[in-house]
Amino acid sequence: APDEVVILGLTHLHGEVLPYRGIGGLAKLGGWIEQERRRFGGKQVLVLAGGDHLRGSLLADLDQGRCVFESLETLGVAAYGLGADDLKHPALPSYALTSRAPF
Repeated sequence: APDEVVILGLTHLHGEVLPYRGIGGLAKLGGWIEQERRRFGGKQVLVLAGGDHLRGSLLADLDQGRCVFESLETLGVAAYGLGADDLKHPALPSYALTSRAPF
């Protein structure tokens, strides 16, 4: 039915944009999201980011989480939730102002 919605939830990425020992990473996650969008065809697929994404890896910490934020925007996140770590992040206000999705 056209009024059905599929929700994909992401949470606690902690800056892990790159795979570790061949597991994970946002590129792999993006492939999975696209696979689910194709799988559910005409249904609306919403990707929701639950929080605690912007810091925790060396790469994310070095660029203040920009690599994570830009990757999530590319993946088409429909809305962001905030975790405790996000609330303390100095770049959060600028990301919230420039995001395509609500925080």
